[in-house]
Amino acid sequence: MSLDAVISADLVKTRAEIAALSNALISARNEIAGLSGQISNGSAIKSVQRIRLRPAYNYEGAYSDATITAINPQKTLILIRGVYVGSTLYGRFDCEIINPTTLRCYSAGYSGGYVPLPEMDIQVVEFK
Repeated sequence: MSLDAVISADLVKTRAEIAALSNALISARNEIAGLSGQISNGSAIKSVQRIRLRPAYNYEGAYSDATITAINPQKTLILIRGVYVGSTLYGRFDCEIINPTTLRCYSAGYSGGYVPLPEMDIQVVEFK
């Protein structure tokens, strides 16, 4: 058997393996798409937006606005998942929906000395 025949046979075999892998990949992608559709159709959640925000701060309280993807305010919940602050900063942190594309976050309280501004980890969850 000549070297050309061996190379040709290997090439045919490799092409067949590539075709089989391509078909398996297409099948896996279709399966994933189907599962994704089932999950999204079975979920009450329409969208989740994550925001990390450092709102303005002073002794009287201040706010910062964050632009979000448009939501239905009547079907939306705001979760403040964490507030990262210095050890001597005490305060109240809150967010409200101003309009479908604007979230307003407040920080109010007492700051004792030189401390970093608070950083809020926020989730905006819209339901179907």
